[in-house]
Amino acid sequence: MELAGATVASEEPDTVEVLCSREELGLLADAIAALLARCREILILRKIRRIPQKEIARHLGISENTVQNQVARGVRHCEAYLAAFGIRGR
Repeated sequence: MELAGATVASEEPDTVEVLCSREELGLLADAIAALLARCREILILRKIRRIPQKEIARHLGISENTVQNQVARGVRHCEAYLAAFGIRGR
């Protein structure tokens, strides 16, 4: 089998994939921005900055259960927002 002249498909994302990813990221940013301030703050601390739940609770003077509930509420909101644009979780 001769492969000397064969081309290898690039592992780089194509233009359409990049544009779709950017669009999805923009929609996610919109979804997060639409959250109530406290929910948005907690979601960003936990899911984006990866701060432990216990540390967030201590820092904000709330229970760990409240942190967990706010994160769940924020995630559900973001999922519903993205679903309205035909974007489902991966």
